[in-house]
Amino acid sequence: MTDVIYHTDRRWVAMLAVLVGIGLVAMISGNPGALTTQIAPWVIFGIVTLVLLDAYYGISISIRSKRITRTSHFVFKTFIEIGDIERITYEPTWILGSSLGKSIRVSGLRGGRAATIEIANVGFTESTLADMVRRLMEINKSIDIDKMTEVLLKSQTHL
Repeated sequence: MTDVIYHTDRRWVAMLAVLVGIGLVAMISGNPGALTTQIAPWVIFGIVTLVLLDAYYGISISIRSKRITRTSHFVFKTFIEIGDIERITYEPTWILGSSLGKSIRVSGLRGGRAATIEIANVGFTESTLADMVRRLMEINKSIDIDKMTEVLLKSQTHL
């Protein structure tokens, strides 16, 4: 099986960019001279650009032959050896508990201690989440999945 790296969905990042753009336009339209006389709009623009870059490139999931790794904000990494994964669940992780607030939760052991990697369906599409689960299950046939993960896999059979 080949190694794969999943990045967050571009549509999600594009939605963030549009919302931020609307906010910047509203801020600038309230004070059109701010662009030439103040540094604050440019600082805000720079920070927003970094946030958008982080939202797409800074968050990733890599599945290699022996390990799944979640990278957050370019540098923070959490991993579990695929052979040590015990269970994968697909459960509500947001207050509303709607389909827009679920996460794949990969649970296992790391160094003899419980370890978990959460992958939200807000940044990753359900088809991407299903592909991740299938890859992990191909490598480790003993992974237990819950009913909601089964439903996810069945709903994304076109992969």
